[in-house]
Amino acid sequence: MRKLTLRERRILQGGGLTAAVVLVYFFAVEPFHEARASIPVQLETKARLLQRSKQLLSQRDYYRSRSEELEGLIQQYENRFIEAENSSDATTRMELAVRDLASRLGITIARSSRVQERVLDDRYAKITLRVNLRADLRQVLEFVHALSAYPKFLKVENLELRVGRVKGQRRLNPSLHVSGLIQLSPEPGISTRSGT
Repeated sequence: MRKLTLRERRILQGGGLTAAVVLVYFFAVEPFHEARASIPVQLETKARLLQRSKQLLSQRDYYRSRSEELEGLIQQYENRFIEAENSSDATTRMELAVRDLASRLGITIARSSRVQERVLDDRYAKITLRVNLRADLRQVLEFVHALSAYPKFLKVENLELRVGRVKGQRRLNPSLHVSGLIQLSPEPGISTRSGT
């Protein structure tokens, strides 16, 4: 192996020193400058977040009262649901209520049938009853009004008015879906807000 000349040693030392300076700059100085430059942005973001948190804390009584008010409204709506252990029992109760209202108004229910329940989410289900009536238009309007004024939430859907002939006379044959809501029983070990 030959010995390096003084000039070659100086070139190697200068190149090594330059490489060391470049490495120090890219791995130490540059990240430090970037971190230092991002500090004001981070401080500004945290200051805005702190200001927003202070504002929310100052309004916590408003949000608490608003939450209680909404809980009360939800409870009022849930109190209008049909109370039953299951959808079959609820449909039976709804059918009894519909028949009672029809009887009070002098309306004959020609036929009623249950429609498949529809689960709305994990807490509620919609039950529906298809009802065919024998009534005139005034009685149908009174019946729809009586259903909407019923203490439990009953909704009239798909009201159809057909005219048929019986013994040469025209007769109105109304058909409608009456729906109600039930609250599903929670799974064991899960408690709900209303305590059911």
